[in-house]
Amino acid sequence: MKNNFDYFITLGNSYYKLRDYPKAIECLTKASEIANMEENVVFKIVNFMILGNSYYDFGDFSKAIDFTNKALEIAKSNGYLKIELDCYINFGIAYYELGDYPKVIYYQNKALEIAKSISDIKTESHSYINLGNAYSKLGDFTKAIEYQNKALEIAKKIGDTKDESICYVNLGIIHGELDHFSKAIDYYNDALKIKMKLKDVSGESLCYFNIGLMYLDLNRDEEISNNKYQNHSQKYLEKAFHYLKDSIKLDEKIGTKIIDDEYKIGFVGLSANKYSIIIPLCIKMDKNSEGLEYIEKSKSRALLDMLSSNAILPSVKLLENYFTMLEKELNLIGKLKVIQTRQLRSDSSIALLNPVLKLGDSQKTSLTIKEPDPEELDTILKELDKIYNIFGNIDPDYVSLRRGKTVTFEDICKVLNHL
Repeated sequence: MKNNFDYFITLGNSYYKLRDYPKAIECLTKASEIANMEENVVFKIVNFMILGNSYYDFGDFSKAIDFTNKALEIAKSNGYLKIELDCYINFGIAYYELGDYPKVIYYQNKALEIAKSISDIKTESHSYINLGNAYSKLGDFTKAIEYQNKALEIAKKIGDTKDESICYVNLGIIHGELDHFSKAIDYYNDALKIKMKLKDVSGESLCYFNIGLMYLDLNRDEEISNNKYQNHSQKYLEKAFHYLKDSIKLDEKIGTKIIDDEYKIGFVGLSANKYSIIIPLCIKMDKNSEGLEYIEKSKSRALLDMLSSNAILPSVKLLENYFTMLEKELNLIGKLKVIQTRQLRSDSSIALLNPVLKLGDSQKTSLTIKEPDPEELDTILKELDKIYNIFGNIDPDYVSLRRGKTVTFEDICKVLNHL
């Protein structure tokens, strides 16, 4: 019976990693039936936690809460304090998504209490970050700053640069809401330095974008002051343009690496928002050629993503060995989905834990989060580049669409003629 349980748990976990949540839930439900028959406490906790995670990622937060609550009841009755802690964290995640910020605060405080009692300093830091975010959503910026600073102090102490950058971004957001634009820029720059060291390109782009917005807000304040500081105002516009431009440049680089349609849609929505900001800015600054360039890029990107949302195959007849390469391409894309899903889904300003359970022995069950491996990602992208370089010689239009590259109107017309 245990072998059957392990089988369905492993299969469900595999579907979970591939983001096929309906199949993951189906397998885990079967595992749940076995766990109930066996009356095995560890089986039940493992299963309920993974089911909760699956429903969370599937977007059914109410069911995620239900299954996490079942895991919590077993953990509390058996004295599994670490599992109890993780349940409270996951409650906070789900209620944050539901917009119930008082409940986020309630459960994060319970998590914080346990984290302190077992000296889990990293989870303590995450609880502070999440408390800060919840208070920020409620408009209590004093408490929001207090908790972000507590998390920042811990992150610096334990050398967690990723969490440190999250705190800086959050503090930048808070001070931006308070119209402390110069202070917000300082925090975003602190975050930017870390993002660059970590090679977090999407985080780097977000920092550039936020800094650009802060300079636009500084310019707005100067204009309201009757142009008393006209030279400063022009300087702010130039800086805003510089940072927004850098953000869009990085977006174009990131866009070629986004494989999953769900995240491509969200990413393109953010990019479109940036174009809608930088184009009027170009007009205001008499940068007409740059404005026209961004208009063309925004239209090219929108059309290419519409085309790329459909299944695409090469438009020419392929030899048998090319089909082998197509299969390899699909396999590599599948690996990219697994690696990039959590990285692209997560909000860089929020330290929310959504752990996947790993089976240990009957007395031990640990919770871990697998971080994306930059080296593995680079290896896969290099392999894809090799394939696309070969296909580029026989069907360049296929390569352009698969990579989602920004092209000119002339290139798009050529592509459309082949469809």
